[in-house]
Amino acid sequence: MPLIEWRRGASRLVFLIGGIAIKVPCIKRASVLTRWGQILQGRNCNRAERAAWKERKYPNLCPIVCADFSGWIVVMLRAEAPMSDDDFDQWYHSDDWPHVYGEETPYELGGNDAGRLPSGRRVMIDYGMRGMQVDLRKYFRTSKSANA
Repeated sequence: MPLIEWRRGASRLVFLIGGIAIKVPCIKRASVLTRWGQILQGRNCNRAERAAWKERKYPNLCPIVCADFSGWIVVMLRAEAPMSDDDFDQWYHSDDWPHVYGEETPYELGGNDAGRLPSGRRVMIDYGMRGMQVDLRKYFRTSKSANA
C-alpha cells in the first residue's frame, strides 16, 4: 500500500495518507449539477457519514476519527479496498454481518464500498450517498410533521 494516494468518488475526493483517509467535497467537470451543487452533495455525504457513525447502530462502518459538523471534511481509518464482490457476498451471508432489522442501511451492498482495516476487520468504507438519501427522507418527514 503506497504511503500517499488519492481517489475521486462520485461527490468527494479521498486522500489516503498513511493510516487515514481524508474525504472532502469535489467538483467534476462533467456533471449535471452546478459547481456549488456538487460541493453541497459532497458536504451532505460527509454529514451523512458523520451522522451514521454517531448513531453507533451499524458496527460494520469504518471508524471516523474526526469530522466537522458542516461536512467539509471526514477523517477515517484507512482500509484496504475495494473488497471483491465474492468476498463481500461471503461476509454478508456470514454470522459476522450485523443485520439491523427494520432499518434501511446507510450504505450500498457491494464490494466497492467495503474494505478491510489493518486489523483484518471488514468494514463499509463509503456510506455517504446512501446514508444521505436515507437520512434526508427521515429528516423531511420529521420536520414537516413537527411544523404542521
